[in-house]
Amino acid sequence: MKKLFCNFFSSIFLYLVLSNVFIVHADVPDFENFKPDQKPKELEVEALEKLLKTLESKSARKEFVTHLRTMIAAKTKIDKEPAPLALSKVSETIHTISEKILEFFSELEKTFAEIINLLSHPDLRSKMVHAFKDILLILGLGIIVNSGLRRIGNYIYHQLKNAPKQVITSNKKARSIQRIVNGLGVISMAIVMYCLASYISLSKILNDIVSILIISLISYKAIIFIYRLILSPELKELRLFKIQDSTADLSYHYLQFVTFLTVIGITLSELVLLLKGPSIFYSFIIKSTIFIACFKTFWFIYVIRNRVSHWLVRQESNINSTKQFSSTIAKTWHVWASLYVGFFGITIFLQRINNVKIVVFSFIGTALLITLSYILVLKIPKLVRAFVNHVTHHLPHVMPRKNFYTIFLSMVISVSIIICLLFLSLEILDIEALDFFTEIENLPSSFLNILLILLLSILAWEINEYVIDRFFNRSTKQHKGNIRKQRLLTIKPLVQNISRFILFALVALIIFAELNLDITPLLAGVGVIGIAFSFGSQSLVKDIITGIFILVEDTINVGDIVQIDGQNGNVEAISLRTVRLRDSEGNLHTLPFSGITKITNMSKNFSYYLLQIGLSYSENVDKAFEALKQVDAEIRNDLQYNSMILEPLEIMGVDKFTETGVMLQARIKTLPDKSRWIVGREFNRRLKAVFDQKKIEFAYEYRGYEMLSTKASLKT
Repeated sequence: MKKLFCNFFSSIFLYLVLSNVFIVHADVPDFENFKPDQKPKELEVEALEKLLKTLESKSARKEFVTHLRTMIAAKTKIDKEPAPLALSKVSETIHTISEKILEFFSELEKTFAEIINLLSHPDLRSKMVHAFKDILLILGLGIIVNSGLRRIGNYIYHQLKNAPKQVITSNKKARSIQRIVNGLGVISMAIVMYCLASYISLSKILNDIVSILIISLISYKAIIFIYRLILSPELKELRLFKIQDSTADLSYHYLQFVTFLTVIGITLSELVLLLKGPSIFYSFIIKSTIFIACFKTFWFIYVIRNRVSHWLVRQESNINSTKQFSSTIAKTWHVWASLYVGFFGITIFLQRINNVKIVVFSFIGTALLITLSYILVLKIPKLVRAFVNHVTHHLPHVMPRKNFYTIFLSMVISVSIIICLLFLSLEILDIEALDFFTEIENLPSSFLNILLILLLSILAWEINEYVIDRFFNRSTKQHKGNIRKQRLLTIKPLVQNISRFILFALVALIIFAELNLDITPLLAGVGVIGIAFSFGSQSLVKDIITGIFILVEDTINVGDIVQIDGQNGNVEAISLRTVRLRDSEGNLHTLPFSGITKITNMSKNFSYYLLQIGLSYSENVDKAFEALKQVDAEIRNDLQYNSMILEPLEIMGVDKFTETGVMLQARIKTLPDKSRWIVGREFNRRLKAVFDQKKIEFAYEYRGYEMLSTKASLKT
């Protein structure tokens, strides 16, 4: 690959050297930096005098202003016409690439023609050979010095390794001595090349060429020496990172290839600038270098993806606090790295390149920016979750929407970071990203305004929920009576729903206004749809109207025990359209108000538990009444049931006579809730015990059976 790359640019480099050393320049336009220099025409005196007369005359000035306004209006109309952004950009890019390819081959053809022309002159060929001898002498001597010291270092390492036992040295120390000698080789190479270059008398242009080549060679050798110090492919003990030998060797060869490619590309590009060659050559060299480096990087990422993932997983076992963070990076790092390399390569390929330093700084800047953004995006969910937990701890009413806010805030912050990353990266890469919005200049501001409106609406929503919860909770605490408390619990969800609807409508109208939508036709259309909807949904309107009257008249409240059209249950929730009942078996019944014909509220103000006791005809009724009073006294003296009973037992006397006995009737007045059933069941239990104690017999159905003898049955 190295030989192929060098041979490819050898002819171009040869032409550039000859054309500048011997003052033979090709007349080639600078495609990348060409800017026409056009001087404005000087204004004539007659034109100025005519303009002055026009301004002095009232009628002429009025006509002149009218013409100007017409031209401005026409220009504004033309500017406001939308342009096909996507297709025009793609077409323009393809057209530019085609022109660049044609221009490159045209310049290449001219270059070969100039080389052939130069080689046809014997004097120029002799000067060319002399110049190449000087360059090869300087560079060759430096390479020989470096190679000699490296061989000395290797020789010292093998001698120390194979030394007798009394003077044996560890492998680690031997390698360290070898590296010191190799480092001295790089320094000695630089000293020798600079001394020789200063000793040989060179022309100014040739001296600059030699300086660039010396700097490139020293840089390459120094960087490779640093790679060996860090990765240490030969010895694991000297390696700064705890990685496998195969991974260290693979990383070293990849970095060596990329470094060699980069140094060659930068060297050739700097020579093109120095020798004032065609700028298309400069752009081609840089883009080709980046293109090949990107493909090599894709291959390297693909090969080491699993190794890096396993290394990150091992790291997370040592640091428990970053377990989830390291796992996420281990699973996705190669995807994002590949996307970045592809994005950087395509962007540089499609852009104009005037300076290789800008490319290097752009790569480093965007890499650091993307790495930082990637870490932030991974950390955002954890930070948002901690923030939401802190908020819900101090504001418990936010707890039902905890998961929603965690996901919503994480998405908004992550998307904002990605958008900022994209724009900053495009700005670093010298791409005018904001030019895309020239045709839709109001879109970014409208988007930001809508996002701000949504955030403020969420804040207003939470403030509304907090105020309503705080108000009704305080009211329920101040009113200890169960009736008032149930009334407040009934009204609270209705107030919340109405306030939510109003807030939603206001936010929708503000967003429509921000998008410059005329809401007047929209409101008219909503009115027409509302009328049509009312005709088609009369039952819905009836539900709402009936529900309003039921709530205003305080017929039922949340927590009441009611019977609606034969369905018993506890009222769980009330809306403007339906009521939901929970029966004793746990079934939930939803009943629309329009279908309700009868409501029986069994827990309004107070309740009665009706006692109907059957007594045998043989028992004394007064004795049974005394037993009832005794049970009533006992249950009212019990603290568990005393608070549920409002008045003493009311004995209404003998209600009726039945086939089985006398029917006594009494009732207990209790609180308007489930207390009557609780008190009634306890009363029945105690009454049974007292009747058994006093030998009072309950009424029951008596049935007698006569057994016939066997003979009689046979006769029958």
